[in-house]
Amino acid sequence: MRDRITLVTCGPTEHGICRFGRDLAETAQQQDFTGTVLHHNDPHLLAAVVDRVPGDTRLLHLQANDWLFTDRTHRAEEAVLDLAALLRIRRIVLSLTLHDLPQQAVSRELFLRRARSYAAMAGAAVGVVVSSEHERLLLEEAAAILGSVDGPAVVGQRMPPVEVIPLPVRTGPRNGPDDRPGHRREARAAGPVHASAPVMGVLGFIYPGKGHREVLEELASTRTPVALVAIGRPSDGHAAMLPDLIDLGRRLGIEFTSTGFVPDGALAAHLRGVAVPIAPAPHVSASASVNSWIAAGRRPLVPASRYAQELCDRMPGAVRIYEPGELCAAVESALADPSLTYLPPGFRPHPDRTEAASRYLRWLRSIAASSTR
Repeated sequence: MRDRITLVTCGPTEHGICRFGRDLAETAQQQDFTGTVLHHNDPHLLAAVVDRVPGDTRLLHLQANDWLFTDRTHRAEEAVLDLAALLRIRRIVLSLTLHDLPQQAVSRELFLRRARSYAAMAGAAVGVVVSSEHERLLLEEAAAILGSVDGPAVVGQRMPPVEVIPLPVRTGPRNGPDDRPGHRREARAAGPVHASAPVMGVLGFIYPGKGHREVLEELASTRTPVALVAIGRPSDGHAAMLPDLIDLGRRLGIEFTSTGFVPDGALAAHLRGVAVPIAPAPHVSASASVNSWIAAGRRPLVPASRYAQELCDRMPGAVRIYEPGELCAAVESALADPSLTYLPPGFRPHPDRTEAASRYLRWLRSIAASSTR
């Protein structure tokens, strides 16, 4: 029997959310998913997706965050609410995977604006998936804060059932050929990244809050000269950050470079080529970048947080956590013992792509069935 479910991504194909949704759909199809998979390149034309949805669809599932669907004239929740309204006309219900949940570490005004946006998006759905227990708690915390500001009756009507399905980790090599425990080598870049000093790597788009600037400033205190490469390009609207970071690195005595966009087929070589992997973003709620390091067999340095601890509990040995002010010491120890930058023997990623897709399919089919009763 055909699944009456449509999986949708909307945005630039290289965007992490779209890549995740595409990979999830492909893995689901390799199992027994028989529904429809749709992608639209322009996130500001989200409603146009409705015209391509098969007539017998009963559930549309969308990968979403607020930044993806926001432009100068529209807020993200407006795009999602418009989509939900068009779907209701066709008796189709909406479910969401919400990414990049709002956190209180930013300004209160920005937090409240984002929290209201996520509450509205969630309220338009019959069910929501988040990618970590940390994200589920962030939703709860945001709802509680909004309840004290906007009134509990308003917020209480907005929250559908929430399911936690962690981001999948692709399987990859566990150790580099010369970096297994007991082996030592000079820690230089071994792949496409080249520099005269040991290369630290940060994966992902360049944008404010990602951590490139903070890493440069901390690395200025290392005893060993190092270089830093951003494996990725500036996100849209932040192209000016690249020359600023290059200039900052020059003033601090650290060579800073960017690879630009790296296609999937070339990514693993870049991830294996740096001496020390770092995932410095301090306020992530679930991280595809960390998972990409793990998939390449690397063990990245990550700042202490509730989510970092959740990763360690779920996948012991997956990351090395550093406290504020301890990045230099963590880098020095990794340069002295490169085996610390690779996953330990016997490491098992959890969930892998098959496990995550299976959990999604069970949840989606359950939501679709309950929505047609």
